[in-house]
Amino acid sequence: MENGVPFFEQPGAITEPNKWRFLKGCTLKNLSNWRLSLKFAQLMVSFLAFMAEEAVKRTDSCPGLYIFEFASCSAFILSILILVLYCTAVYQKAGEERVTCVDFFVAAIVGFLFFLASIIFTVTAEKQLIENTAITFGFCASTLFIVDAAQIIMKRIVEEKLLESIPTLRLNRRDRRDRRDRRDRHDREQLGMRMLNNHRV
Repeated sequence: MENGVPFFEQPGAITEPNKWRFLKGCTLKNLSNWRLSLKFAQLMVSFLAFMAEEAVKRTDSCPGLYIFEFASCSAFILSILILVLYCTAVYQKAGEERVTCVDFFVAAIVGFLFFLASIIFTVTAEKQLIENTAITFGFCASTLFIVDAAQIIMKRIVEEKLLESIPTLRLNRRDRRDRRDRRDRHDREQLGMRMLNNHRV
């Protein structure tokens, strides 16, 4: 009620903010700037490889073309799905550990398959300009995926080494604190003895 007049909510009033509810948890902060750039590079290069492959004239004697088509299309779709995992509320629901694990296996498998498909396409292609362009994008995309998987492993190794060193750091800090306490206690005892001797004199 407002100014003595009953207030009734309009039926469409609550639907306006709810239209964008699915964007509520969207953020780019779950990835560092370098990894975010790497993810977008994977997406774009995979798309360019797929588009270049689609421009190649189909022949029955080029099975490598179809293998490359499958690899490039799969890489493009999976790149989108991985970005969705990192940039939406799914990241918080699934947890960082699970998302990183999925990201690693996707990057490693896609990178290996894309690299293999690029080699097969190189051997079976007719060396046309558009084919060479698609192959170049294929090798670039596979390199990006492999680099992404490698940096995930390196990050995990560094984190494990830090976790292993933490107990040692705590122990060394505790030892230094104990030695300092013993030294302070000894100094207080010596000061007390001097004061007692001076009082006796």
